[in-house]
Amino acid sequence: MKIISFLLVSLSIFWGANLKAEVQTSAWTQVANIYQDLSNQSTYIIFKGSSLQGCHANSGGYLKDGPGSARIYSNILTALTAAREVLVYYKLNDMPSDYNGWGLCDITALYLK
Repeated sequence: MKIISFLLVSLSIFWGANLKAEVQTSAWTQVANIYQDLSNQSTYIIFKGSSLQGCHANSGGYLKDGPGSARIYSNILTALTAAREVLVYYKLNDMPSDYNGWGLCDITALYLK
């Protein structure tokens, strides 16, 4: 019985630690602003409204360089210039609970309507 209790507690801790790594989906929104952050060579995207729950101001996240990021950036530019709606897929980063800066979220994919 003690082994089962230990396993359940261990799984709960493991599950809780990995919850933030899951990809989340925004509500339909539009691109508001694009900032190029030269300090970490990433692009920070702000979306209209409070569509990215848990991110900085519930509205923005980093698009980091990586496979497919150029395509996502191209779609973001299209959405901004044509005022089209997007569905944003994003990941909450593991940060201290009192942190509220831009690094809270990373954009992982984008659906252009």
